[in-house]
Formats: sequence, structure tokens, C-alpha cells
Amino acid sequence: MNVSLSAFAIALERADPILGGAGLPVAAAFILAALILLPAEERSRVRVPFWFFIASLFFVALLVVFPKHHGASVPMASLALAFGLASAARSIFLLFVYSFWLRRVAHPLPKILRDLLQGFMFLIALVLVLRSAGVEPGSLLATSALLTAVIGLSLQDTLGNLFAGLAIQAQRPFAVGDWVQLDSQTGLIGRVIEINWRATRIFTLDQAEVIVPNGMVAKCPIVNYSRPTATVRREAEIHAALDVSPELVRRVLLASLDHVEEVLRQPPPLVFTRGFTERGVQYIVRYCIDQFHHRELIDSAVRERMWYAMQRANLAIPAPRRQLEVLERTTAAEAHAQLDQWVTELIKQVPLFQHLPQESADRLAARCRRERYGPGEVIVHKGDDTNAMYVLATGRVRIQILNDLGRGPIVAELVRGEFFGEMSLMTGERRAADVVAYEETSLLVIDREAILPLMDQHPDLVEHMSRVLAERRSLIAEVNHPLNSEQRDSLHDELEILGRIRRFFAL
Repeated sequence: MNVSLSAFAIALERADPILGGAGLPVAAAFILAALILLPAEERSRVRVPFWFFIASLFFVALLVVFPKHHGASVPMASLALAFGLASAARSIFLLFVYSFWLRRVAHPLPKILRDLLQGFMFLIALVLVLRSAGVEPGSLLATSALLTAVIGLSLQDTLGNLFAGLAIQAQRPFAVGDWVQLDSQTGLIGRVIEINWRATRIFTLDQAEVIVPNGMVAKCPIVNYSRPTATVRREAEIHAALDVSPELVRRVLLASLDHVEEVLRQPPPLVFTRGFTERGVQYIVRYCIDQFHHRELIDSAVRERMWYAMQRANLAIPAPRRQLEVLERTTAAEAHAQLDQWVTELIKQVPLFQHLPQESADRLAARCRRERYGPGEVIVHKGDDTNAMYVLATGRVRIQILNDLGRGPIVAELVRGEFFGEMSLMTGERRAADVVAYEETSLLVIDREAILPLMDQHPDLVEHMSRVLAERRSLIAEVNHPLNSEQRDSLHDELEILGRIRRFFAL
């Protein structure tokens, strides 16, 4: 028994001139450490260094049988050393990558770096084996310069992919699991499933695997949809008729997105007008999602909800068309027939025109025009000399005194049926304040040319208007200065305004 142990120890020394026979016990210690320290799901990787260890042990056992001066003893010793060093190198690699690295960095080492590190450790083992066999690796490289050049030229593309892969791992423009677009021209979009030393593997939504060489990846623009955050902006396009209010379309489209759960509320969706086409007004709906892999389904749901919302609001989605319009002069009777009844009713609500006969009110309504303003638009500016008054059909406006920054105190707020600008219409005086649309507002505009025929038809209309304007001026002064005990004479105001009206209309 002692003889056998002594022969085995001698065989270990013959197989391991570097550590004097301690190589196999060290390799066994590394295998045991890997079994203890590696996570449970990674312990199956220890099988490779274990079988390397068994192979080394086998050749050591053969050295016990063959004498030292036997012709086969030298290659057997080299093989025993090679397998022993390979076992130790593999075990050290597993301990570093799957135990030390994961505990320190908390994310796996990239595959290309793992392969290079493992290859480097095996290369060190090979150099040690060659030196133990009496071969100097430097001399081999020196005597094979031509062969090295030939191999280098033949592997030029492979080496280019290798170094490109290293650059990708160093810069980390994307990682395994990221959704990327590698070529803007072909639209190649997919999820990265592997980055190895030669190529990057991408799995697309078409359930196809695309392998892109690392050299090509390094040369093309890279769009990463997963970093720095998973939030991605998407957009959908829709058209509405030219005569539909943009504010109405915006409200309808934004409300439709509330029914799509995958659309993020922050950042909030938005709708803007891109242009005017033969189909009508082109709108773009922009929204954000954080499930890029479901982007096509989410986009489809958004478009469907937009369609339903437009249908509920009775807003048709126009198709491309060409329209031929024939313009004809209409008679007064035809204009009266086409007049909307609500316009006449709106005019009759204005105190200035309450006493007009129905026929005169209809003619005045036919001469008026309608204007529409969006939220925040300035309808009239302080100091303007325009001669028109405005009656609110829909919406709200604010009377303000704006400064250079577009801000100022709110003097009054007007709603449907109320009016402003009557003094400018009747006397030609300049605007005393700015009027700003608070929301989408529709206005009926009555200008000097529309009201002038009424002066000839109804001579008493001037006195009535001057009386109404004087009462309105007195009421405004009382509201603005409630503590002022000095009251102006309304009759004096009426006569003053009457004279100004006659001069302005040359009556």
C-alpha cells in the first residue's frame, strides 16, 4: 500500500513539474470551492472541470504503470498537466464569473467578455504546458511570422467583428433584452437575445432570428427603445373636415385615449395640427407607452378608439376628394331663406336691436359675419380703431388690460348672448381694453356697413341706441366705482352719445 502511494506521488511529480505534484490537489480544491460557492442554478457548470480533473487523474495513473524512461511517459505527463491546468482554469473562471462578479456587480458579465476571459486562461495553461515540455512559445511565434501574417489576413473580418464586439461591450449602447433598431433604412427592429464575439443576435416580432455581424453593428446608427427608460413615444395620424373646429377635434381625440390602458398618463398625450391636405385638416396624436413589444397592438387600439370617438361626436373622417364649387350671387330673398333662425334670435337679445322689426332684424343678421377664435387668441387690442361690435354665440371671453408680456387684470368676463365693442361701432372711438378668448369662442360680428342701412329705415333708432349706450356707460361706471357718490347725468351722457353717433354716421 505504501509502495502504491509512493508510486502515485512520484507520478504526480512527473505530471506536475510546476507545483511539484500539488497541481491535482489544487484543482480538486477549486472544484470543491465552485460546488460550494456557485449559485444552485449554476452548479451544473462544474461538470466540465470535474471531467478535466478525471482525465488528468487517468493519465497520472498511467504514469504509475509506465516507467520514467518509457517513450510514452513524456506525452502522458504533458496530457496529465494539460487536463489538470484546464480543470483549475475552468474552476477559477466559474468562481470569478458566477460567484465573485455577480455578488460585486449584480449583473452577468457579457458573453463576449466571458469567452475572452476563458480563452485567455486556457492560453496561459497552454503556455505552461509547452514550457514544461521544453518548448519555448516565443520561438514558435518567431519562426512562424509568415504563417501568422497569412492567418491574420484570412481572419481580418473575424478579428474586426471581435474588436467591434469588444467596443459594443465597453460602450454598452444596448444590452441583452433591449429593443433596438440597427438599420433605419431596412427598419430592422427586434429584441437583443445575445451578443457574442462575432455577431449580435436579434429576435424580431416576425418570430425570426436575425444575426448581424458586430462590424456592421458598429457602423450603423443604433436606436435603443429600452434605454435610458422603457418609455417610448408613438403617434397616430387622423383627418377631420375643414369646417370642424380644431379645439373640438382635440378634445374628442384626447378623450379617446382615456380608454386605452397601455397609454401612459405621464407624460400626457397631446394632439396638434400638422397641415391641411385634400382630405381636410391633418391631426397627429402623440402618446407614450412602456410596452414596446406590444406597440403594434397598442397602436391598433388607439386608432380604433379614435374612430369610435369621432363617430360618437358625428365627426366624419374624410376621404381624399376633389370638390368643384359654383359660386352664384344670391338674391335678398334667397339669403333670407338660408339665414339661420338662431342668428336673428341672438341679435334680438342685444338691447340695441330689441325694438327692431323682425324683417329688419333678419336683414341685419344676413349682413353679419361669423368669426371663430381659439383659446388664448386676442379678439381686439386696446387702441384699435376697428368699427365693429361682437355678440357671443358660444364660448367665453375676458376683457383685460394686457401688458407687454401678454398679462393683465381681468376687468370682466362675458358669456353667450353678451356683447362688446358697441361704442366703437356707434361712435368710432378706439378700443378701451383687450378682449381675449378664454375658450373656443364663436362671435357674431356687426360692422358699420351692416348697421348703416338701418339708420335710414328707422330714424328713431339713433335715439334708442344713444339711450341704451348711456345707460350701459352709467352701469359700468357704477360697477367700477361703487363708492363714488358723484353720479353723472344720464341725460347729459345720452345727448353726448347721440351727437357722436350723428357725426360718425353723418346723419
